Amino acid sequence: RLVPVASYSDLIRDGFLVPVALLQPPKDLGNDLAIDPLEAWAKHSGGAQTFLCCARVSVAEELAERFRDNGVIAATIHADTTSRERDDIMKRFRSKRVRVLTYVDTMTEGVDVPEATCMMLAKNFGSVGGYIQTVGRVLRPAAGKTHALVIDLCGATLRHGSDFIAICNY
Repeated sequence: RLVPVASYSDLIRDGFLVPVALLQPPKDLGNDLAIDPLEAWAKHSGGAQTFLCCARVSVAEELAERFRDNGVIAATIHADTTSRERDDIMKRFRSKRVRVLTYVDTMTEGVDVPEATCMMLAKNFGSVGGYIQTVGRVLRPAAGKTHALVIDLCGATLRHGSDFIAICNY
């Protein structure tokens, strides 16, 4: 159980986090998806710079390919991505030359791209800590950033909590 030392509203008020909106399915689907990620992104993100958290490497690679096939520059990072490739992809993501970054268990901690405004969850989480770290990728403030968007495709927010998020079901 986590014991908060500051509330989400306090952290927004003090400029440490931005407000976030959430789209979520009506029930926890495990790792099944309620809606196609490409469709959800096209409909809801406004083309935002996006992290897309996936359960498996094959899914991350397939989704990145589908985004590219639809004219969206996308790349994938996973455990077997070399340091050189990872650095190149992150450089392109930070400079917005990569719009959607799919990944598997690699962008949870120690990644700082506050300009990214959208997090898509295409997996569920075994721990609340990993979930909070993942969602936190897009809660950081940046110049001109007014809010963040979490598109939960499988119900992770239902399993681990969304008290800090304004909820809108899709």
